[in-house]
Amino acid sequence: MDHIGLFNHLIQHLLERQLNVVCFDLPGHGLSTGRPGYILDYGEYVGVLELVINISREMFSAPLHAVGQSMGGAVLLKHLIRHKKDYPFASLNLFAPLLFPRGWNINRWLHLLSKPFTDTSKRVYRDSSWDKDFLTFVRDCDPLQASRLPLAWVGALKKWIKEFRKSEGSNLKINLIQGDADKTLDWETNLVKFKEKFPALKVHIIKSGNHHLVNEIKSLREEIFAALEL
Repeated sequence: MDHIGLFNHLIQHLLERQLNVVCFDLPGHGLSTGRPGYILDYGEYVGVLELVINISREMFSAPLHAVGQSMGGAVLLKHLIRHKKDYPFASLNLFAPLLFPRGWNINRWLHLLSKPFTDTSKRVYRDSSWDKDFLTFVRDCDPLQASRLPLAWVGALKKWIKEFRKSEGSNLKINLIQGDADKTLDWETNLVKFKEKFPALKVHIIKSGNHHLVNEIKSLREEIFAALEL
């Protein structure tokens, strides 16, 4: 449910490192068109990513680097798995990439039971950062936040997990940054699965880091951004 307006800390950090920054809202997020949060397959997100890559290649001659958080990380991994040759990125940095959410075994059954009766569920706002001002803004003040979660999004997540399990993975280098206080993801299980598929994976564990790493408190953000490899 994020959008580019929440990534100001990361964008500013990248600009200070003298990088051109290209970013976009996924369909149904932020200022992009589409039903809020609605998607049938994350492949639609990958298609938009590929359009952005093509535009970026036309605009810039320098190497491209990718940074994604949570679902953005899942989209980048899905793109990587599909991309057998001519991979466009010189580096791939993932903040707490999405695979199994916490409580997935229960939630996927709730999804099946709910489908005949409703196509959305009330959104639950978890404490995804230690920055209380950020949490208050997202819950109470952000006009671009969706208050309902389409069940189709959960179905698309199930498809992503199934595709990931069946994939061959990749030997390309990946830099993964993960907080050990993440209450949104089953991150320990995810790391095991990622290491099985990506033998060149490099992992940075951020002590006390919650899920929304790019919007953590300043002291943690400095360590988080220092772990980027660009």
